[in-house]
Amino acid sequence: MTGGVMSTEVHRGSGSLLTPGHPQPTISAARDLAVVTVAVWLAAFVIHHFRIPEALDAWNRAHEQWAIDEVTLVSLCAVAGLGVFSWRRWQESLRTIARHQATLQRLRTTESEIASKDQLIRTVSHELRTPLTAILGYAELLGESRDRSVDRDEMITTILRQGRDLSDIVEDLLTRAQSEAKTLKVVAVPVNLVANVNQVLESWNSAERARVTVSGSPAGAVGDPARVRQIVRNLLTNALRYGAGAIEVATGVRASGAWLAVSDEGPGIPAEEAERVFEPYHRVGVAPTAPGSIGLGLAISRELARLMGGDLTYRRVRGRTVFELGLPVNPEYGAD
Repeated sequence: MTGGVMSTEVHRGSGSLLTPGHPQPTISAARDLAVVTVAVWLAAFVIHHFRIPEALDAWNRAHEQWAIDEVTLVSLCAVAGLGVFSWRRWQESLRTIARHQATLQRLRTTESEIASKDQLIRTVSHELRTPLTAILGYAELLGESRDRSVDRDEMITTILRQGRDLSDIVEDLLTRAQSEAKTLKVVAVPVNLVANVNQVLESWNSAERARVTVSGSPAGAVGDPARVRQIVRNLLTNALRYGAGAIEVATGVRASGAWLAVSDEGPGIPAEEAERVFEPYHRVGVAPTAPGSIGLGLAISRELARLMGGDLTYRRVRGRTVFELGLPVNPEYGAD
């Protein structure tokens, strides 16, 4: 495989699934002719052996408007035999067509998966290279510079932020790998949603935290605290990267369960893309100058939410983009 193109060799023997081969139509025609010949011979044998002519004469005298001769009777038998055989051949052809369509669909799915993985590799390579360049560059400056005028605090902050981004990318990739391997699991324990939001924000710098306000009533849920923080981190990062204005995090409890909503003043998602945004590796309406993304955050977050018995949804409310996490409620509001 090179450049996302899969090379596939198709064997062109008579038994190939995609190329059945040319001899088959000739064999089929000969078989049809043989069936017609046998049907005519059997009809003629039956007519003469069982003295059908006498019966035909009696029939013709009693039903002159429906009179038939021996040739017509033989032809009808031949047509009936050929009809039955043709019907069976038609059913076989339908099954063959269905098999071919299923094979083509599998090929299209495979090609799509290969293209997605190639795109993932290219994007991840870029995503990893950018923070690594910053980390290594600033680390070298800190190690070599003896000039106290160098803004060491800013460099350290950048290193920490880029290191956090690398950690987040690796965590999402590992989660996706576990999902594809069917080994992704969650636990069900009391979770304090507000406490987990604050824990995520602790790793952010002051400029990033300044854009976020947390409000709402205390909300206790049942879920996996580590996975809840992963979802919150993805939702906040998504709002920080692609949203605009103030980012609001609200929590609460309703009859259907505990909820946590992350909203911003960004342009939102087109209606036709509202569900596709939760597909792996899919990015919606991202400007060329926008920061890169591997396109896994929302897909992973919805899967984790559903594994914990909840859901993750998108909606547009009064000019704000809202992603809402719903989880089973913990009546006792236990801490995680």
